[in-house]
This record gives sequence, structure tokens and C-alpha cells, in this order.
Amino acid sequence: MTLSQLDLRLFAHINAAAGLTGWRLESAVAIAQALVYLVPVVLIALWFAGSTPRRLAAVTALTAAGGALLVNQLIALAWYRPRPFAAGIGHAFLRHAADSSFPSDHVTVLAATGFALWSARSALGRAPGAVLLACALAAGWARVYLGVHYPGDVIGALAVAALAQASTNSPAGRSFCISLTATGERIYRRMLALPIARGWIRA
Repeated sequence: MTLSQLDLRLFAHINAAAGLTGWRLESAVAIAQALVYLVPVVLIALWFAGSTPRRLAAVTALTAAGGALLVNQLIALAWYRPRPFAAGIGHAFLRHAADSSFPSDHVTVLAATGFALWSARSALGRAPGAVLLACALAAGWARVYLGVHYPGDVIGALAVAALAQASTNSPAGRSFCISLTATGERIYRRMLALPIARGWIRA
């Protein structure tokens, strides 16, 4: 059995049967679409937590996610893989553009952020990274279940995310993120000098 055949077989096993309605559909749509919005919430919360290690973790996670998305765009330009519904495969329950299926952008963003925060667990603890990685897996399952991705798209997204996070841990990547964090802190303290001085937010 080829990898493509295995991917299709797994898709057929996970993809919901025709006629999906009610709470199962609504829950799957929420998981598929909404979990990615946890990323800006978590990163903003880390920034306003007020410690440089947390801000560095947030900037590193943002850099990893941005780099991973850029890689996704390059992959899509080099190889167009039609989504299951565009190829007439399975059942689709989520309205989506018929752009390239591989890799999943939603899973990529959640996973890249999760990997980066997990890497910074000495400063953050395990919870932020673990939660976002769990969300990446949940979103990946939901998007296959709803017929807009193949399992291979999810695996590809995890691989791209892991590579992007690894690049931020390289000496050059680490130096870039430290410099970006320092610049961000200077701008933040200058723009929000008044609320910082009044103690409304942390410096």
C-alpha cells in the first residue's frame, strides 16, 4: 500500500458520514475553526505578563508560526493538492475555498506555536505548549472529519511546524528572536508609557 492509498484509507475512516447534523457538526466546526484564535490570545497574554523570558517565548512562537506559514505557501506554489471535496472524495461539511490542501494552515499555526512554547517550558511551565499542541491535534482531526483536509495534510503541518520551531532554536534564529523581542519591548514601553507609569500594565 502506498502512502497516498494509506492517506485515502485513513481519510475514509475519519471523515464523517453523509447527513451529519446537530451538536456533532456544530462541535466539529467550532474545533476546526475557532481553536486557532487561541494563538493570539495566548501570545498577547504572555507579552503583557511583563517578564522578558515570557515575551521572548511569545516572539519566538510568533516567529515560528510565521515562518511555518511561509513554508506552507511555498509548498502550495510548488505542488497543488486538491482538497477532498474538490477531488470529489468523501463528504464536506465546512465551506472552504478550493485552494491547496497540503499542509493545513490551521494545524501549522497551532503546532508551531505549541512546539515553541513547549520548548520554552522552563520559563512558562508545560501548560501553554501542551494545550496548543493538543488543540493542533484536535483541529487536525476536526478538519479531516469535516472533509476539508486529508490526514497527510495534518502530518505535513506538524512536520513543517516542528522544522520552523527548530529553526528558531538555531543560533541565528535565537539571536533574531532576542533582537526582535528587545525592539518590541522598546516600542511597547514608548507607546504605552502612560499606562505603564500609572501601573495599569507591566513594563
